[in-house]
Amino acid sequence: MRKRIHARWVRIGWILLTLILAQCSTSSRPRTWVAGWQDAIPMTTPRTGAKAVAVHDYVYVLGGGEGIPGPGTVHRSVEYARIRPDGTLETWKTTSPMNTPRIFLATARAGDVIYALGGEYFPEGQMHLLNSVEWARVGTDGPLGPWHDASTMLTPRRSPTAAVVGDYLYAMGGYNGVFLRTVERARILADGELGPWEWVPQSLTTSRYIHGGAAVGNRIYVVGGHLMESGRGSSAAEWATVGPDGQINSWKPTSALLQSRFLAGSTAAGESIFVIGGYDGRYLSSVEQARIQPDGNLGPWSQTTPLPTPREGPAVAAHGNRIYVMGGSNSGVFLRTAEWAEVDSDGHLGYWHSEQ
Repeated sequence: MRKRIHARWVRIGWILLTLILAQCSTSSRPRTWVAGWQDAIPMTTPRTGAKAVAVHDYVYVLGGGEGIPGPGTVHRSVEYARIRPDGTLETWKTTSPMNTPRIFLATARAGDVIYALGGEYFPEGQMHLLNSVEWARVGTDGPLGPWHDASTMLTPRRSPTAAVVGDYLYAMGGYNGVFLRTVERARILADGELGPWEWVPQSLTTSRYIHGGAAVGNRIYVVGGHLMESGRGSSAAEWATVGPDGQINSWKPTSALLQSRFLAGSTAAGESIFVIGGYDGRYLSSVEQARIQPDGNLGPWSQTTPLPTPREGPAVAAHGNRIYVMGGSNSGVFLRTAEWAEVDSDGHLGYWHSEQ
């Protein structure tokens, strides 16, 4: 009996020792920082002009389209994927579709609620610019609940930017027949509903359409966009702080992009703002980042790791120090691909590779 017990403990000891040695071997493998993007599982559907948002450990991609925008090419579908602890994505799944098809929409999140604002679709073959807003709540295991219609914006907005700061949802710029510099807001109520929209007295310094934006703390940043006069992209960027009462203080110019661009993706991650891809007479793969200064201003923009494929209209979302890029289009090819990269301490994009 004693011999059997002794032999059992010897086996257990060897197992534990093997596990410890394996762990030491794994942790001692040299790691190399690779300036590059990693492929993720592709989405179920090609999408350009879609928007993405990360909530908890999931990334969601809403709307967009494939083909020339028109009847049947604009989606109301939504898909999502779980983000694993190592940053990779699980298989994409569809979830509750929006009430209205939307391409060139804006999205924002407040807690576990996702908002979809504006955009356009094509009922009966005619372009219809949207001032409607809808929202859905994220379930505990990822799927969205039903979409609810919220109060409508004061004007239609195709390709605005949106941000949640404090108790308010903001919509900025876009197109309603003309390029817009107006800003409006709605109070976020306790159940996810929105109060009535109202104009914000402080408009953007310039009209912006198909531009990018991001919110960090009580600051909102707006970058790039389409210039009505020239038909080219803008390199201008601006920012403002939001007061405790939800009012926006004066918009101020900040560092200009190195490359003029519109239809780019944008997000905040780490201590930087990122602008990704886009178009300005050619499809862009370049990615720029600017570090947020202590006073809220942006430092100079610098190039970081470019995308593997040039594209306009990608959906972009940040989750911690990782950035995910989904879809977009390039020369009539509509993409369902997904890539991701980590942000290092200097704001560069890449990933850590462990030697075998």
